[in-house]
Amino acid sequence: MHTNEERIEAIRRRAAQIEQKNRQSRVRVMQSAGIAAGFLCVIALAWIMPDITAAEVPAAIAESMRGSIFSDTGALGFLVIGVISFLLGISVTLFCFQLKKWSDRKNSEQQKKNGQDQTP
Repeated sequence: MHTNEERIEAIRRRAAQIEQKNRQSRVRVMQSAGIAAGFLCVIALAWIMPDITAAEVPAAIAESMRGSIFSDTGALGFLVIGVISFLLGISVTLFCFQLKKWSDRKNSEQQKKNGQDQTP
């Protein structure tokens, strides 16, 4: 039979585990939202790039360049391309980092289920 102190300690451990899971889920949601926001920014900037550089190019040419990355625009076009590339790089890096963490977590859970818990 357990004493009151042991029961209280077990309750505290369980509360700490629940708090850690809640914290991890909040971090996951924030990271996923950040990744999605990065991808959306890239898509939005790529979509409006011809409109941004329209001052440098006639409207008919700007509309036909909607899917073009490189165009005959001036420095503003290259600046927008640089920002898009930077945001895309950040988004892909965060996405790959998150996939690695999910994979590691899944592998450790499988090892625990198999009774092979070898965490350092």
